[in-house]
Amino acid sequence: MSLSLSTHILPPAQLHVLILLPSLWQVIGVPTFVGEVCLLLGDSLTTSELGNCTKMTGRSFATFDTGINGVSAITGANALDIASIGIDEGLLTQNATLIAAAFGRVHDDAVVQNAVKADGIRADGSFGQHTGIIYNGNYGKD
Repeated sequence: MSLSLSTHILPPAQLHVLILLPSLWQVIGVPTFVGEVCLLLGDSLTTSELGNCTKMTGRSFATFDTGINGVSAITGANALDIASIGIDEGLLTQNATLIAAAFGRVHDDAVVQNAVKADGIRADGSFGQHTGIIYNGNYGKD
């Protein structure tokens, strides 16, 4: 059985969005894969390989401070995806400060948002993304 990245790692709708916005693919898509693979490889990584892993994940997590070219704000699912990349890097490097900062980003963004055009979780359990477009169920899922 062969596995396809588009159907077994990323939901097709999310992959479609990341391909349409190359900057999001570079900031979220690739670093997500890199962080997960590097965590799986763990102690078998050479110093150089570990440095390459943290360069990719660190550059992604730094977008909370630097922003993403062509994206007005890092909110909703994008913020949670980038925070997850920071958590992976913190686990990989055993950096408790980075893990705490990444979880802080999750807690800052994962709050009930009831404004009409707000991104995030709504009181009724729905999810708004891209200036509050409502997704029932899970964002990026079939």
